[in-house]
Amino acid sequence: MQKGILSRMCLLLCVCVVLSAASLACNVTLLPCEARLQNAQNKINANQAGLNECEEDADCVVVPSATDCQGTCPVPLAKDEAKSFKLVVDDVNYRFCQGYKDSCPYMAAKCQVREVVCKSFKCVFKD
Repeated sequence: MQKGILSRMCLLLCVCVVLSAASLACNVTLLPCEARLQNAQNKINANQAGLNECEEDADCVVVPSATDCQGTCPVPLAKDEAKSFKLVVDDVNYRFCQGYKDSCPYMAAKCQVREVVCKSFKCVFKD
């Protein structure tokens, strides 16, 4: 029984990889909770990198990074990149997090309100 489930999950993952390579949408909501969460985190982290370049404090904003898979604290990003990062979060929610809370544990983060500044040409939280 369990072997059959794993085979179907592997087949789904293989189909999704092929579809994704062809630039078609692939919803992987049948993957185990851990895989869905890891995929979501990886995509958020990969897309967040490099979106925090600035010249002055006014170039920086605090942007929500939580998904429907996991609550996370907001991140400091360049103001001009906030909309594109929101699109990444929306894509992660669609591809990996649909119905996640129905069958997987959701953890919310406890975050402090922090000021963001431009330091060494990167948006960061003020010390």
